[in-house]
Amino acid sequence: MQADGQYFVSLGAGINQVPLILSAQGLGFRTIAIDQNLQAPGFEFATVQIHESIFNYRKVLYKLSMAVDTQDIAGIYSASYGHALLSASYIAEHLKLRGIPRTTMESILDKSYVRELLSRTPVPEISQPRYLKAFSGMLKTDIEALGFPLIVKARSGAGKHAVFEADKFSSLKEILSRKNFSAQKLEANSFILEEKIDGDEIIVTGLVENFEFYLLTITDKIHSPLPPFIDMEHRFPSAYYSLSQKILNGMQSLVKTLQIPAGPIVAEFIVKDQELFLIEMSPQVPGELIGEYLIPAATGINLYSEIVRVLAGLPTNLVKKRKIKPMKQIRIQYIVQNPGNAAWENMLGNAYAGRVFNPNPVNPPRSNADRFGALVFVENS
Repeated sequence: MQADGQYFVSLGAGINQVPLILSAQGLGFRTIAIDQNLQAPGFEFATVQIHESIFNYRKVLYKLSMAVDTQDIAGIYSASYGHALLSASYIAEHLKLRGIPRTTMESILDKSYVRELLSRTPVPEISQPRYLKAFSGMLKTDIEALGFPLIVKARSGAGKHAVFEADKFSSLKEILSRKNFSAQKLEANSFILEEKIDGDEIIVTGLVENFEFYLLTITDKIHSPLPPFIDMEHRFPSAYYSLSQKILNGMQSLVKTLQIPAGPIVAEFIVKDQELFLIEMSPQVPGELIGEYLIPAATGINLYSEIVRVLAGLPTNLVKKRKIKPMKQIRIQYIVQNPGNAAWENMLGNAYAGRVFNPNPVNPPRSNADRFGALVFVENS
């Protein structure tokens, strides 16, 4: 099955969307890139450029209909997160394309909804921390049931934005104060409280096709010791590779419970005594060079090409029972502060790949966005 001159839409044309655009073109699609930034690097490679905010999905839909015959659009995706995923879902649903329906996407992006659903419909292979939705009438006894320390995080946050730790009631009251809500630009009911699980963190990445989950990688995550727990390293292969079948089964159950029909998925777990505690998940591409470099180096699979194949209905290279035999050791190291041009160039020269995220990061970092960049190291086993 060939693309036959059809279009594939990239909702976004930034540096993170370039691999998606190039992969779609490599499969024979004409590409449409949409971004409000006139200088977005993805425009250089796209067949059609549309200048519009990716969050204005109604305007995007209108401009798509003016630019091409929308019946020639085979698929759409946004290699981003949050509201960008909602926009892509809205457009895909309107054009009757493959993807997650808008209402389902809204539910999945709400961490509180996911917690409640998994409480009502437990997944046998997966546990989750005890939790409580933050609201003005919370009882002290309910908070005491969670115990201290506990984690406070935004229901719709991403990239470690608005993640706090409270070790006692006074610090929790400060976190839940109107002043802090205002600083985080969040509402009082937009947080959840969770018990803190001590253990090792892993990141699971995979693709869903027709409600079937295909495992790609399991990586170990090293984070900073203090909140918001900034990602510092990702390592492949994971020390918990032996749990891959349990993880695969758990993710398949999770996909079925959440009713995810197609697309990439990233899940973060804490492993404690071989028990998997789901911290959060999102139907998005893994960021920070994992999708672009780690996955292809570890598996030989071009993640973005497979995303296009799945969402455009082309045959994929995904195998349900593919055994991951790690032949390489791969490490992504995140550089928090700007080391200076000379030091960075020296680091880059010793790495497989690297990228600057934020040349002027805030110190101390408030989220993953407040890091200078990352380096990828690949070694044969």
